Amino acid sequence: MQETRTECDLAEALVTLERYAPDPDTLLRGLRGRPRRRTVRWRRPLMVAAVASAAAAALVLALLTSAGTAPPGLPSATSVAKAMLTAFESVSGDVEYETETSSNHGVTVDVYRSWSWPAQPAPGQRELHRTLYSARSPASAAVKPVEDRGFDVVNPPGSVRGGQGQVTMVCFSGSGQTGCGFLQRDTRAGTWSRFTALLPGGSDVSAGGWFDPSLLARGLTAGAWRVAGRAQLDGQPAIELKDNGYRKGIPEVLGGRLWVNARTYLPIREVDEGGGWTTVRDFRYLPPTPANLALLRVPIPAGYPRR
Repeated sequence: MQETRTECDLAEALVTLERYAPDPDTLLRGLRGRPRRRTVRWRRPLMVAAVASAAAAALVLALLTSAGTAPPGLPSATSVAKAMLTAFESVSGDVEYETETSSNHGVTVDVYRSWSWPAQPAPGQRELHRTLYSARSPASAAVKPVEDRGFDVVNPPGSVRGGQGQVTMVCFSGSGQTGCGFLQRDTRAGTWSRFTALLPGGSDVSAGGWFDPSLLARGLTAGAWRVAGRAQLDGQPAIELKDNGYRKGIPEVLGGRLWVNARTYLPIREVDEGGGWTTVRDFRYLPPTPANLALLRVPIPAGYPRR
């Protein structure tokens, strides 16, 4: 039995998803095996032009009218998708904070801590990004900081994100690496540098990002994800979503399991597994207070010369 949807529900979904409609090529799923990882943030593809609104509207209408119902006591996939889109809009100006931990057969290999502000930048808006990368040291087998990099860039108007911006790079000594590279610039271990470069814009939860809200919503309404149950994560009531298996023609963004906060409907954890690898991504959304914005600045260690 299918959920009854009103004309207003359909109209609201059409308007929302038209605004976020992605290019069809971004809907292709990656290969199975080791979980797909964002090894360096600047390698994410830039956002391409949105598909035609008429085609997007037709697709959304078909998805909403065909989405199945959830198990008893759980919200439908369609209602979760709609609530998620509204939730992302409510934190568009927040600092999006992620922790990504990858392990191989239970042994931690590397950890990324990333901050992006604003979470959903508008064209022409200044953006700040910072990623602190730590990895398992060959010498001691301990997970040690490798590099701390920050971006300061203005996302120019147009369909392509990114622009000329400033990079701050700290390359830590003691990690086993002799240097930290970015484009044609290499920063030696134990030093820091600051230079300009062509940088990507946007965060992981903005249009074209790894967790593009529109793709998550479309995957839900299309059946690529299913509402599987409820859970408690770090004291938060959560709704668990599970990968429903890839089917040709159905948009799917991620594999594995995703949990959204049952009150806010914002993603709080994603787990991807395969080939002995496990990647866990945790999400937080921080108000843009002076203290939280200060987290986007790359601190320079005492005694590190500039190169």
